[in-house]
Amino acid sequence: MAENLQKRKIKKSQISHCDRFGFILPTVEVDVCSSYHITFERRLVNSNLDQVIEKFVNLVREYPIEKAQNDLFGDLGDINNAECYNMTSDVLSEALNMVRNFRESCCRLRAPIQRWYVEVCKLANDSNYLNQKLRERYPEFQELYYVCRRDIRDQAFFLARTKFHKNMATHEDMMNTLGYIIDICDRLKEEIEGSVVFVNHSDRMTGILSRLFEYIRCITLKADFKCNREAQLNSNYRCYDGSHRRIKVFYKNVVEEMNIQPNADEILLNASKLLLTLNKVDRNIEVISGVLEEAYKSSLFPVQQWINGYIEKKQASLVEVADEE
Repeated sequence: MAENLQKRKIKKSQISHCDRFGFILPTVEVDVCSSYHITFERRLVNSNLDQVIEKFVNLVREYPIEKAQNDLFGDLGDINNAECYNMTSDVLSEALNMVRNFRESCCRLRAPIQRWYVEVCKLANDSNYLNQKLRERYPEFQELYYVCRRDIRDQAFFLARTKFHKNMATHEDMMNTLGYIIDICDRLKEEIEGSVVFVNHSDRMTGILSRLFEYIRCITLKADFKCNREAQLNSNYRCYDGSHRRIKVFYKNVVEEMNIQPNADEILLNASKLLLTLNKVDRNIEVISGVLEEAYKSSLFPVQQWINGYIEKKQASLVEVADEE
């Protein structure tokens, strides 16, 4: 362990910097083994992508993937602390899986890495670029973009603008943000493909609630990312306030754009408000999503009564566990 720590050379003094013209991400130097040293220069402009990609390809050829996985996860833990580690590990795993899949034909990595790098750089500076890339990715679902464009752009630029202007962002932050945006789009595409594009009111509501769950999952992770350790320990969820307002505004627009029945507006706003309460009882967003979805399918709205019952059951089960211990 000590040997690994000595090998890592992270220039922590070179923090991320942003000004009105763009941003410069930190230089990170990592000793991957005693005989091989690689340096990634991450810059928005004037960066030689070919050299960066070539170094990465050489690294994949020469460095055992198992050791790379252990060392890279370790570096993430040191740089971003435990809270950030949990949120970036999925993105890193995805990248490592990509490396593993293409290891025997490394030349095929050049194009996707270059495209990904360029997209990450432009994401923090051009909202139209993001919308354009999403439309190119799913040309057959134009309506989807008009409905979802607001929440995708909102969560992405909230992170990009706020964190970069506060000199807090890292390369992993940007990769994580882009990854979640793509993940949301993939899930939405699967949802639309798997249905008859909202044949009736019930199907339409189910689809919109699914989007609500995905969006809340995404902004919840970002809100957690902003919370300091003390706030988390004290169950202080003030950082959710801004997300809550954005959910209400976004879903009010969705209701108007899709011409949904009036009561749907109240249902969605109640769901977004009540989720904040529910999230204090069970932090697992998958569980929360399932709870709200089950409530809707069972026609147990208004949600307030149903979720209050769920909270009581949850608290009772916690008391039972404590008594047993």
